[in-house]
Amino acid sequence: MRTESETESESRDGDGGGDASGCVIRCGVPVVRPVVRNNGPSPAATGTAPITWSVTSGALPAGLSLASSTGIISGTPAAAGIFTFTVSATNAGGSNSKSLSLTVNTPPGITTTSPLPGALTGSVYTQTLAATGTAPITWSVTSGALPAGLSLASSTGIISGTPAAAGIFTFTVSATNAGGSNSKSLSLTVNTPPGITTTSYTAFKGTYGRLQALEACGITRE
Repeated sequence: MRTESETESESRDGDGGGDASGCVIRCGVPVVRPVVRNNGPSPAATGTAPITWSVTSGALPAGLSLASSTGIISGTPAAAGIFTFTVSATNAGGSNSKSLSLTVNTPPGITTTSPLPGALTGSVYTQTLAATGTAPITWSVTSGALPAGLSLASSTGIISGTPAAAGIFTFTVSATNAGGSNSKSLSLTVNTPPGITTTSYTAFKGTYGRLQALEACGITRE
């Protein structure tokens, strides 16, 4: 194996005491070829420094770059997807390559507007919350509370159930995926449907005063 520095002399004279010019053989530090390892968001390598990095096949996500002297991948990715590429590490001892993949997720963005469509006590209610971003998305209520009788399905974002009480309810929902989370405050008004409390009347001939009041309801005198 060759060494990092050239040998000062390739041979000694016969008596082992050096050649006529006094040149002495000196061996340098062995150069170790780099070995690329997958180490979190940026690649790493063993081997003798300095090591130079490069992408030799495929491409990093748009917005990211690989620093040749440090091996650091950095930047702000512009699009979601699964990106496969090959990196090479090179030093004085040679080079080594490895295929890597990087998944870029889009954090959720809640698109449902507030207030939500109204609900009625005693009636079944269903409303689906919507969000952009990489699936799967997990939903939760992180502040406030839904009306009693309603619940939020974490995997689908569907609010459903039968509300038990009227009122205006304000709560915060969060949508979470591998790319992060997003929250939004929503309100929901639950109304109570009308209940007619007027009782039935019995009409008799000669009770004109009462019949006069009932005529407004469509009852006529005989």
